[in-house]
Order: sequence, then structure tokens, then C-alpha cells
Amino acid sequence: MATFYTKRRSRSGRLRPLIRCAVPMIVIVFGLHVAAGREMDDDARTLYMNTGLVDTNNLERLPLRSLITFEKGKSYVIQLKAPMTRQIRTVLQSAGVRLMDYLPRNAYIVELGGVSPEVLAEFEFVQWAGEYQKDWKLEPNLGGRQFVTSEREALTIANRVVVTVTLFQGKTSMPTLETIGAVEGAVVHTVEEVGGNEVITVTLPNAAVPGLADMDDVQYVEEYPELTYRNGTARWIVQSNQTDVTPLYDHGLRGEGQIVGVLDGPPDQRHCSLDEGKILFYNAPDGNDFHGTHVVCTIAGENSELDDTRGVAFLANMVFSTPPDLAEGSLTLSERLRRHHNQGARIHANSWGNDATNNYDALCRGFDAFLYEHEEDFACVAATNLGTLKNPENAKNLLVVGASRDTPEQDSYCSGGVGPTADGRLKPDVCAPGCEVMSAAAGTQCGVGPMTGTSVAASTVAGVAALVRQYFVDGYYPGGKPDSTNGFVPSGALIKAAMINSAVDMDRIGNYPSEMEGWGRILAGDVLYFAGDDRKLAVLADIRNQNGMDTGNRQTFEFQVRDMTERLKVTLVWTDPPASVGTGTCLALVNNLDLEVTSPAGKVYLGNDFFKGVSKTGGVADALNNVEQVHLNEPHPGIWKATVKAATVNVPNQGFALLATGNFGVGIEQEEQEYEQEHEQEKEEALIVMSQEPPAGSILGDLNEIWVTFSEPVKDVTADQLRVNGSSAVSLEKPLDASQGSVGPYRFSGFEVPDRGTVQVTFASGVVTNDADNVMGDSSWTYEMSDCEADRPLTQQDILAGVAQDCNGNMIPDLCDPDMVQADAGANRTMTTGEVLTLGGDTAARGGSPPYLYEWTLLGEFGDERVADANPTFNPTLPGVYVVKLEVTDASGCSSTALTEVRVVDNSVDRPPSTTIDFTGYFKSCASRFMISGSLTLMVMVVGVLSIRGRRRHRLNCDQQKKAGSRSLN
Repeated sequence: MATFYTKRRSRSGRLRPLIRCAVPMIVIVFGLHVAAGREMDDDARTLYMNTGLVDTNNLERLPLRSLITFEKGKSYVIQLKAPMTRQIRTVLQSAGVRLMDYLPRNAYIVELGGVSPEVLAEFEFVQWAGEYQKDWKLEPNLGGRQFVTSEREALTIANRVVVTVTLFQGKTSMPTLETIGAVEGAVVHTVEEVGGNEVITVTLPNAAVPGLADMDDVQYVEEYPELTYRNGTARWIVQSNQTDVTPLYDHGLRGEGQIVGVLDGPPDQRHCSLDEGKILFYNAPDGNDFHGTHVVCTIAGENSELDDTRGVAFLANMVFSTPPDLAEGSLTLSERLRRHHNQGARIHANSWGNDATNNYDALCRGFDAFLYEHEEDFACVAATNLGTLKNPENAKNLLVVGASRDTPEQDSYCSGGVGPTADGRLKPDVCAPGCEVMSAAAGTQCGVGPMTGTSVAASTVAGVAALVRQYFVDGYYPGGKPDSTNGFVPSGALIKAAMINSAVDMDRIGNYPSEMEGWGRILAGDVLYFAGDDRKLAVLADIRNQNGMDTGNRQTFEFQVRDMTERLKVTLVWTDPPASVGTGTCLALVNNLDLEVTSPAGKVYLGNDFFKGVSKTGGVADALNNVEQVHLNEPHPGIWKATVKAATVNVPNQGFALLATGNFGVGIEQEEQEYEQEHEQEKEEALIVMSQEPPAGSILGDLNEIWVTFSEPVKDVTADQLRVNGSSAVSLEKPLDASQGSVGPYRFSGFEVPDRGTVQVTFASGVVTNDADNVMGDSSWTYEMSDCEADRPLTQQDILAGVAQDCNGNMIPDLCDPDMVQADAGANRTMTTGEVLTLGGDTAARGGSPPYLYEWTLLGEFGDERVADANPTFNPTLPGVYVVKLEVTDASGCSSTALTEVRVVDNSVDRPPSTTIDFTGYFKSCASRFMISGSLTLMVMVVGVLSIRGRRRHRLNCDQQKKAGSRSLN
């Protein structure tokens, strides 16, 4: 049987590859490099999968008009004829379609269990519907990588592989863990949630990997990455590029109040640059790693006596953790980033990566998901020091940093992978000094030493990002001097936009912008306006996703250029949702916004359409990058317009940041009238039911009321407009402001609902005052009623029809049966080391047919300890969180399983608080129909989280446990 080891940590005119996706594709791009991001003339029926391009013409489609029902819990794919819109999304959701991961192009993984096939067949906008294919589940060439660490090399020799298994959204890990548990020698390392998907990391024999594709809940399997480190003057180069000129410091920006999260080797806390309190949380064993010490001190080290021991944001603080490593019993990447966020960090520095692949993989997806879910956070990463980009540089939302040389050759290339990304996006984003940079040296009291590589450059950029964030938080914008009344919290997209806007062409590298330098070398003084500067900053928008755009929306902003003396740069950045886990080398962009800049003479410049470093007219929109810029060296004076168009929003809604720099006058404002006119038109087209509670397609035991929310404010809503199986509702509770119109929710009740069967809900048309086009009449959805859930007695036919199980044969489904055997392992509890705890008691079992058989199991990596006793004792000697399972079997052979957690505290050690969950009655099974079969072994570790059905649990240090042998049930 398996041991579940839960150390748990989710161009200018040249030929170039645009998208490979297992099938090579070469396109000729005329104009400039960034033009690689143009809309492609793809076959509308193509699915871009890492396992290969898929033409849905050649796939079997579901026979919707003859199909009686969809299989509940099964994952299907639907492909639309055109990009998703809010109206289409609402219609699908109202019909019960659950939209999950987006698949390029215009396709979604979906659940259709609550949908009528006949209804889906009537949707003209659905081009194809079919099953998610088994051969889409395994990463190509899985198991064929070359490794450099001894641990991974040893696994390869032993014909074993570490894989990341991503489940479909909505699927819990327990059934998959049970199946994996039957594999001899399987070792599960981590379980977490990333971007809405449960993700399992497991070591398996190579021969067992293909079997993962047979598991219904598995969406994609890929090889776990091997992570390695990437390996005075920088401060003024990134601020002004003038010797010892530091305008950010001079105006009071030194990092005060900012916290940077660093993932690297353990820094030497005894070095004079890291006085007590500099690192607020040191989430790792103490160490003195050279790389980590150099990195953290480059970011925010402070010792006023020596310039080389002073970092870029030298008055900022830091929180620290090591990068994810299966060998050390640490948290996953997502957990580390979340922990740093919870400890106050909003800037995240990463000088490490996986040099084995350039696929958009789980590592990239983990960064993108974290930044999409934490919109105020910014993260940068050092580009590989190899020849071409690897990972996580393929993530969309990271700022990828290459290394330039030190003075006097700061416009020359030093090191860093050359782009583009696997799908053709422009990376790296920016460069910063990274050659022979002096900073603190580990193992010395106050010594310094040189280091070369992108690690140094990324550290410098992280420090600059902290200063940029301080600029907005402390209210320097728009007046150019600190004013707390103007302060605001910038989005990570705005910080990224400011960093990219600041970058300048490295003139010793040709073809700007290029895959070697990206948008150029960081020059923060070019973007941050201080009182008296000629060059101004205009933050045109910083919009969070909650208030973001949908397909077809646009927003236009005006600003006035005073004269031609300053270069005009307009920068659009949005934090894109994570792409599907199987994206690989295919198109990673999910939502596509387009930037248009219009001159006073009416000339239109599109984002990323360049010729010889300057924007040109007559191009086409970029459909690859989530960074778009327009640069003009001598902009004509007058009123300019910057328009952001939502070309495709596959995952709603999409916020963005938009800023401009140049010599501006008054008139920096949004064209409110134009925006309102466009949105009035949307209101007329989109007056439909946006959401319902309970959600459409739910399986319900009872239905007393329905809460309805509309897409736009409505008024004069009455109870009889909602029809349940043709009968009107009787009562309506309206929001307080509904007399003037409201989106709701409106509470309808008083309708008749059958015990079983389908409930059809419709909203009457033509009766709401501002529903001129009667589009509300198209709003309908269904529920499935199950009398078991309502705790009503069922008939023998109900059980035979598969509505529910009847383990004890009394014609009452187990979930409704008060006589069904119930296990109760007791509530989670906390105790100190040395105490003796008695498990069980009179309430450990109830119901069913006594007498009971009890089996308590202490779950652990190095073997389970089982006791066939109703009331065993537990006497731990090491702190941690222990998981105990109780299985109760009655005289009829029916069984029930429950889990409990015991948190053991060593009062001499300051430990973080525990997050607990009551697992009482979590599993039920019968001798002939087990939900959990065989042994399930779970070990948890302190300061970590194991997600089971979306819940969190702490873990015990397995290495200490093995050495001490200090846990037992008696």
C-alpha cells in the first residue's frame, strides 16, 4: 500500500516560432517584435492543448437532441462559435452549465449534470460539445527530463518520477488519493488548491503514471519541477542613471512601511546589514547561505557605514521563506506566497526557477493564480541564466527580470534567458544591473562580495518595486510630494505598469523592444513624478476585477500633451486569470484587452505595434501579451485619447491598470459621457437574471425561497413574475431601494414544489418597466429535487432507482436514516506534550445494529498504528497535529468512518496557531459499498496546510517523528 507523506508545501521582420503546442507553427511578422502578439487566423474549431492541436471537427460530438441526460459529476467541453460575452455566460449559467477552466480558443471545461441536453442543443452559439478526452491528460514526454540534484537523479535511476496531478475544478482529492493509495510505493507529498483546482504532488513508479489518466477526476498530469537558484552602483543606475544621483531617496522614498517577501536560501542574520527586526518573519531554520544573504541585502539591507551593505529599499522590512522543496518538508509555492501575504508582504522576490522546461506548467499557474487572487500583490522573478527562457518566466503576471551590466556599460547585456515565451509573448520584461554587483557576504560580520546573474537584477527590481508602491501609498501622486490624503493602495498591475513604463532602451542591444532586453533597463525616475519635474505621470485607471470589463466593453480616457519635449509612453497592464493546467506551449492568455491611443489629429496607434522602437499606425491588435505599450518620441500637443477595449473576456471580470508619462497639461480625465452611452446600450442588451440562490442546477431536498439578482437595476418587480413549474410565487421581499430600481437580490417565496423530479423556474417577460425588449423572458433555470435530502422516507423504488444507498436494508437511504450507524471520533482538541488523552466514549458510535466493532488508527507516514478498542489512550511526546481515524462497524456489516485531529503543543516553543476542522461523520460506507476502501495514511506537518474538500489542516514534522518514534495508541 502507499504511504501518504504529507510534507505539504497550489519583431521586426524576422521568422520566429509563435505557438508550438506539440505541432510546429511558424509565422512571418512584419513590423516589429512585439507584433508577435497579433490575432491569429486560427481555425475557429481548434483547441490548443499541450498534448497537441485538436480540431473539434474530427472529434465525436454529444448527440444533444437524442441524449436523455448528462452524467452528473463528469467533465465535458463546450466550444463556442465566438468569444464569451456576459449575455452568453448568463444564459449558460441560468441553464445550469457550470463553467470551469477556459481552453483556447472559445472553449470551456464544464459540468452539465443539471442541464437539459435538449436545452443545450437549442443554443446557437454552442459550436461543439463533447467529453474531455483521456489523451489530453498526460504531459508529453513526461519522465524524460534530465535533472541535476542527486535526489531527482536517484529517482530517475530507480524508475520513479515526481508528478503534479491537477484535478478538475470542483473535484475533491479524497477519491483520487484512495486510488493512488492502491499503488505500491506511491508517496504523496502535498495536497493544495491552486486556481480553484485541487492539486496533488506524488512520487510514483514510472509504470504507474499512465494509469492516472484513467481516473475520472484527473484533469492533467505533469512532472514536478526541479528548482535551482539563479544566481553600490545599482541604486543610482535604476533611479537616474547618473552617478550618485538618487531622486527617489532625495524625495523621501526609502522603503518605509513596505514589506518584501523573499523566497531564497537562508540569509545570515548575523550580518550587520540585517539588524534585529529587519526580517519580520524568518520562516525557516537559521542559516548563512551566500545566495540568500546577497539577495535579501540587495533588496533591503541597511548599514549606513558601508554603501555596499545598503539595499535599494533600505528602510523596508522583509519576510523570508525558502523556495518549495519536497526534500525539506516545506510548504507549497502557493502556501508560501499566501503566508508572506498574510505576514504583510505585497512585493515578492524570487531568484530561482526550473530550468528543465518552458511549458506553461503548474509552477507558472501557481504564480498567476496567486497574483490574480491577490490583486494588490506584485511579484518579480529572475530570468534563467541559460540561453532561453525557462520557468516560471512563462507566467503571465510575473515581472521577469534580465541582467544588464554595471557602470559604465549599463546599456549592455550581462545575462538572462532570451525570449519569447513558449507561446510567443515578449519576455523578459525589464533589465537591471546584475554583473559583479557587490552586496553582503554570508559568514562575515559586515563583509561584502560580488555576485553576477539575474538573481541580483531581480533583487534590485524588487527593491525598486517597494519604492514605487510607497510612492502611491504615501500620496506622492498626483502632486509629486507626500500627502496622506492622496494615498491609495495600488494594484500589482499598476506597480508592474509603472516599472515597465520606466524602462529605457538599452542602446547596445538592437531591435528595441526585444527578446533580450524586453522593454529595457529600469529607470524609476522616468515614471515617478516629483514636484518641479518636466516629465509628468498620469494614472488613468487602476481598476480591480470586481469593477472590471466584459467582452465588448471599452473605456476611453483623455489627457493633454503640452508640448513635444518629452516622450509619450502609455502602458496598459492587466493581471490575467491562470490558464488551464494543460496549456503547455500553447496560448496562455485567457482575457484579451487592447490598447488604442489616438492623437489630436485622429491617428490611431495600437499597443505593441512598433517599428524601430516607436509606435506606428496601421497595425493589428495584440492577442498574446497582457502588457501593451505605445511610445511616441515627439507627440503633437493637444488632447490625446487612450482607449482600452475588452476584445475577449473569457473569465469575468477583467480589471486593468493604465498610466501615461510625458509633458502633460490639464484635462487628464475619463470621457464619462462616451462611457455612459456605451454602458446604457449594454443595459438594454443585458437585462437578464445574473444569479440565483440556490444556484441553477442544484440538487435540493427542499425549496422554500429563491433569491434572484439581475444584471442591471430593475423596478416594479412583482411576485407573480417568477414561475415555479408554471405556478407563480406568492410573496416577494424587495431590497430597500427597489422602488428606484435595484439589481436585488429579490426574495421570492410561497410556491409549490414537488418532493422529487425537475423544477423549472422562469421569469415572466414584458412586465418589468425597463425591460423594453422582453429579454427577461429568456431567463429560466432548473433544479432537481431529492426527497432524501429533505429527510423524507423513501420507497423501495427510490432506492432501486439509485437515488440513495440503503446499507442496512430498512428501505431508508443512509443519508436520511437516523438508524444508520454513525461514527463520532470527537471534536478536534488541543493538549500539551506528556498528557494522556483517552479517545472515544459513549458517543463514539450510535445508530445501526449493535454491538459495534471499533478500530482506531493513528495515521502516519511510517506506518499506521491500529487499536481494536473502543477507548484507547494517546500519549504523544512531540508537538504537532496528529490525525486519528475511527471506523465503527455494526452487526449488519454497515460501517462509518470519522476523523479527528489532536493538536499537541510544546509550551516552551512559540508556535503559530492551529487551524482545525471537525471531521466527525465525514465518511460513511457499507460492507458491500465502501466509499473509502483499504488503508488511507495521512501525516500532517506543523506550519502547513492539507486541503481536503477545501478544508485546511496542519502537519507534523515526519523526520522528527521517525527519529523519535514518540507517538502511540495504547
